Amino acid sequence: MSAQRQPTPSPPDTLVSVRLFGPFELRIDGSAVPKFATAQGQALLAWLCLNPDPHPREKLADLFWPEHLPARAGQNLRKTLSRMRGGLPSQPNGLQINRRTVQLLPRLYDVDALRFHALLDACAHHSHRAVERCPACCARLEEAVALYRGELLAGGGSDDRPAFEEWLLLQRERFHRQVVDALQTLIDYHKGLQDQESVRRLAQRLIELE
Repeated sequence: MSAQRQPTPSPPDTLVSVRLFGPFELRIDGSAVPKFATAQGQALLAWLCLNPDPHPREKLADLFWPEHLPARAGQNLRKTLSRMRGGLPSQPNGLQINRRTVQLLPRLYDVDALRFHALLDACAHHSHRAVERCPACCARLEEAVALYRGELLAGGGSDDRPAFEEWLLLQRERFHRQVVDALQTLIDYHKGLQDQESVRRLAQRLIELE
């Protein structure tokens, strides 16, 4: 049975944009926020965007401050969350914090990595014989490739957080593989159209990534 066509998700109507591909970037009302929280706060926001379930505070403290005792790690988490909340607008209130858990509601924000995933998911659920011969899906792939400015949180690594770094490495590899596959599909699509200019452009992008 063919899968039902899923509409391409559109970015939420929100004032907050989070860019995780390439260097971290936060925009509010279209204006970049030059100093959002700290490097730990940026990494924490990225992790919460891609892990949207509620998480125990103890888990986050241990993930981002593994070198500290629990009391000190918990204190660092409280300070970081306070800075994060101060850097985000009160509406939409996407950061949910209580005494036990922390959760981000990324659907209230425009997150490039989540839009990337949604576009690929829409292609996966679209009924077609071959994705490289489907104009609608290839248009989605073009949009997804354009979102990919570079590896996830480029320049945002730290040897002080081994568990987070392992997660970040796996995410970078996953997104890299997906964008490479998307580019290869688009090259095949434009070859079928005999659009050599687009083939050269996409092939150059693929070479840069590889």
